[in-house]
Amino acid sequence: MIMATHETVRHTARILDPWETTALDIKECSRLEICVTLIENETARHGFETWPPKVQTAIRDQAKSWKGKNPDAEIKCISTAYLHETNTCVLIIHYSLPSKE
Repeated sequence: MIMATHETVRHTARILDPWETTALDIKECSRLEICVTLIENETARHGFETWPPKVQTAIRDQAKSWKGKNPDAEIKCISTAYLHETNTCVLIIHYSLPSKE
C-alpha cells in the first residue's frame, strides 16, 4: 500500500564542507511523507538502502512524480524512517515553495 501526503525532493548529492554541517532548520518547511507497508516476512531497517528493492522503486517513483508536479519546490532535507509497529517504510521530504509575492 502506498500513501503520500503533500510535500518536496531534489536529487543532488555532495560531500559537505565542515562549515556546512550546522543544524538544519526545517521548522518552516512543508513535508511529504511517502509510506509503503511491507508484506509479511519482509524486513527493513531505517536506512533506504535496507528496504526491499520493490519498496525502494515504489517510493522513488512516487517522489519523482511529486517533483514533476512541483518543479519549483526546493528540497531542504530528505529523511527516512522504519515504523516497526506497522512494518512501514517512510521517506520524508522537507521542502519549501517560492513565495507568491
